[in-house]
Amino acid sequence: MAALKEISQHHKMIHVLNPFTQAIIDTIQAATICDVEKALLSALRGLALCRALPWHQRASILLCTANVVREQQEGFATLIVQKAGKTIVQARKEVSRCINTLEFSAEAAKRLTGEVIPFDAYEGAMGRQGYTHCDPLVIIVAITPFNDPLNVVAYKLRPAVAGGNAIIL
Repeated sequence: MAALKEISQHHKMIHVLNPFTQAIIDTIQAATICDVEKALLSALRGLALCRALPWHQRASILLCTANVVREQQEGFATLIVQKAGKTIVQARKEVSRCINTLEFSAEAAKRLTGEVIPFDAYEGAMGRQGYTHCDPLVIIVAITPFNDPLNVVAYKLRPAVAGGNAIIL
């Protein structure tokens, strides 16, 4: 209990409520400016690791994440019902869409290597080609809404992970 009091002196505590019953589902800490700075520094350190991952490992991360969600489908669906106020049918569909999104992204991650562009559409450029290469950006900051708490997260994470970027969600 002493640790909780010490934390609460420095962090505002936020109750996560069920929108229908107003029951407290969880209590979380609000981030401070110091927390944001720590997250940015951590993401900056992680960026080098993310960039160095080969395409197949990026795909593997997404596929493993899909498998974790699949193994815990009902738990995710129940939490979505409590936090977002969806019906269990809607929540199960969201979990299913999340799994599909991650699996599709894992396959797409293997093909994000760039492309060859023929320049012969312009006079004088016959036999010439351009090449694109997909390089990670930097740190991506993603903010998601409460009403699609799982699938929208997957939509934000998938291009970041596939592209070798660090992400703060």
